[in-house]
Amino acid sequence: MADDEKILIAQFLRANDYAETLKSFLSEAGLPPDAGTTSKDGLTLEKLLQEKRAFDISADFEKLATNDTKGWRQPAPAVPTAVSLPTSSNILNAAVIARIHADGSRNDVLWSSAADRSVNISDPATLETLDTSRNNEAPVLSVAQSSRYLLHGDMAGNIVLSETQSRAVLDKRKDHRKYVVRVATYETSDGAWVATAGWDATVFVYWLRQDHASPSLGSPVGRISLLSNPEAVLFVLSAENTRPVLLVSRRDSTFIHYYRLPDIGNSPGAVCDLELLGRQNLAPHALSWVSFTPADMALCPADPSLIAVATSSMPHMKVLIVRLLFPTKDAATAVQSWASGESSLAVSSVGENTESSTMDVTSRARAELARQNREEAAILISCNAMAPQTQYSTPVVVWRPDGSGVWVSGDDGVIRGIDSASGKIVTKLESHESGSKIRCLWAGMVSGQQAGGGNEWLVSGGFDQRLIVWKQVE
Repeated sequence: MADDEKILIAQFLRANDYAETLKSFLSEAGLPPDAGTTSKDGLTLEKLLQEKRAFDISADFEKLATNDTKGWRQPAPAVPTAVSLPTSSNILNAAVIARIHADGSRNDVLWSSAADRSVNISDPATLETLDTSRNNEAPVLSVAQSSRYLLHGDMAGNIVLSETQSRAVLDKRKDHRKYVVRVATYETSDGAWVATAGWDATVFVYWLRQDHASPSLGSPVGRISLLSNPEAVLFVLSAENTRPVLLVSRRDSTFIHYYRLPDIGNSPGAVCDLELLGRQNLAPHALSWVSFTPADMALCPADPSLIAVATSSMPHMKVLIVRLLFPTKDAATAVQSWASGESSLAVSSVGENTESSTMDVTSRARAELARQNREEAAILISCNAMAPQTQYSTPVVVWRPDGSGVWVSGDDGVIRGIDSASGKIVTKLESHESGSKIRCLWAGMVSGQQAGGGNEWLVSGGFDQRLIVWKQVE
């Protein structure tokens, strides 16, 4: 035993009045009679135990890869360029969209919306304004593209379908009663699925046919009524299915919910409640009832079975990289059994066959533990992004186009880059005002003159009223 350790033990015995034990210990350890009267740098056994507990909590909070291989690829966007906008207002959303012309050609433009209800179109080459619109009914919160069509949802509950080239409005619906916070699309050979999430605790699904002369959204073909407001929606396709499923996360729930899309051929024009196929817990062994909400989800561009999740955890954002556990064919039956499991278990326990009831409880407990273990193993990365958050934050996560990492927002004006292989923060981008909220992020390739199909960009907008394009170091 080292001398420092002996001194700590002697100090502990002296502080707690173990006089006889202290005397014997000093004699056997060969220490002077006054050993343990002081502690170097104030170090005590209690402090060591406190530090050990803090380390254990931190280790449980983070789940990092054990290999040293870094997925983060260089060069990464790091050079900021501020976009000059015709209005000054908080930036709500931004994205690079492709304008598709009648001859099939396309060119990218930078699209952004602000709190003053304006929508601005900028030239990616010069970042100068090409077009500005201020006649929107309400500020635009979310946007998604499907082929040559653009869909956006606003704070009035509207969903607007327009052309990317002419910006002509083709359809406008108001099925939501409150904010439309998310719009997601999934293209197929004969049309596109569209999902919208509103703060009326409802998700609507539309079928957009793209072969019509005058396309329109029409009435919703599917609906999900939730117990709380939805946070994120995402279409995903498993290797076994030909039709995508819809992922939904909602407030005050740690689950990702899987929903089956409707068969529009059997009941055209009818609005049906989507069938819940299954759900996946992102905190399977959590002791608290709700530890966080999956506030944003992004599909990995390099692996369609992998998603990144930005959570609502406080005081800092927790980022997860999760393998999707797609429901099996019997998952819907299992979900229904789970929903009625409590009542059926209660009935069986009242019966005369006590041994059978006990076996039923045991089998259910084993099945639940096995499910929790599978869900835990599906969480590949769980890390603290150190991005400050409050209950009013809007977490955002986006993938780099090669899947080597993710970018996450923060309420301190800092954008953090996280390595998808190790879960470590590898870079911080600081050009927004310190302490300002980053409201939106977009990451992807932008077409340019260079070989290789374009340049990697990161676009950020915040409550400092700044829209910034981050480019790679040349």
